[in-house]
Amino acid sequence: MLFCEECGTKKEGGERFCSNCGAAFPQTSQSKGRTAGRTAPARTELQYKTAPPEGIGGIPFEQKHIYGFWAAFSRTWVLASTKPDEFYPMLANTQDKFSGVIFFLAVSFFSILISFLPFIAILGGLSVFPVGFSFLLVLYIMLILLVSLPMMLIGTYVGTWIFHIVLSLVGGGPQGFSTTLLTVYYASAPSVIPIIGPLWAFIMIFIGLAQAHRVEIWRPIVAFFLNFPIMWLIMWLIFFIFGEVFAMLRHLFFR
Repeated sequence: MLFCEECGTKKEGGERFCSNCGAAFPQTSQSKGRTAGRTAPARTELQYKTAPPEGIGGIPFEQKHIYGFWAAFSRTWVLASTKPDEFYPMLANTQDKFSGVIFFLAVSFFSILISFLPFIAILGGLSVFPVGFSFLLVLYIMLILLVSLPMMLIGTYVGTWIFHIVLSLVGGGPQGFSTTLLTVYYASAPSVIPIIGPLWAFIMIFIGLAQAHRVEIWRPIVAFFLNFPIMWLIMWLIFFIFGEVFAMLRHLFFR
């Protein structure tokens, strides 16, 4: 009996690739004997991207070594945005948490970049600015990206952690925090679309949480509205603590 060396999934039947992560199973001596003397036609990179080997399943973005980065990203984007009942139940069983972080950062990067395109197009059509202005504009956008992406990642993690506590209180988080976090990461996919994207992503979060945790959709919706007073209370406590510490330091050093 064989198990996948990457994720530990048991091999079923004559599969050559793991159904969970896509890694290739090592060939047994029996299977080597059957294939001796026969040379299978090599699959090109394009064939892997457009028609992956039979038996490959799971989240495409976790199988970038098979599809390639952009093909895996686009496939995952389509699934996360348009097929929630097919995509989000897989998040409870995934072993690759880091791919969700990379996907979220890529979506956030494109969302910020697309939001600047009208501004760049307008300024690009004007000739009143000096030549060096274009360089400064690009530098400014890169600076915003460098600052915004880590802040968005940290803010999403902290906000989702608080939200998951509330979600668990209403019985909506049986699959654990990592499933909730991955759902929020992947549900951000539609946000790259201007105007309607953020609303689409917002709705997809509730649908995705219901599918990933296998609960009724009203539970994440109720948790969202209950989350507001809790967030306000936490923010008030943080400002109160910082205010007290600042007052104490001012009293010690500036009296």
